[in-house]
Amino acid sequence: MCYFCTKPLPAAVYRNSLCPDCGREIKTCHNCEYFAPGYQYDCRESIDELVVDKDRANFCDHFRPKKGGFAPNGETAKADGAKDRFKSLFGD
Repeated sequence: MCYFCTKPLPAAVYRNSLCPDCGREIKTCHNCEYFAPGYQYDCRESIDELVVDKDRANFCDHFRPKKGGFAPNGETAKADGAKDRFKSLFGD
């Protein structure tokens, strides 16, 4: 789902892809399933350099469109990151 308008994203996403509903760039950190504030570079994948503007399209090879919904201000990603870190404490 698009982080900016919460509409479903197309199946194929390229660096220059735009959301068909709101016209915002799709290949952004906020639209990625690996986006997790609190992780190194706010990403669950091991990326080599920080993406400064997380609302703009980037060249990340790990990008996967987020399938679930979003809470305001990325609260869903924060909660998911916290849950993952908690589970890792117990080897889950």
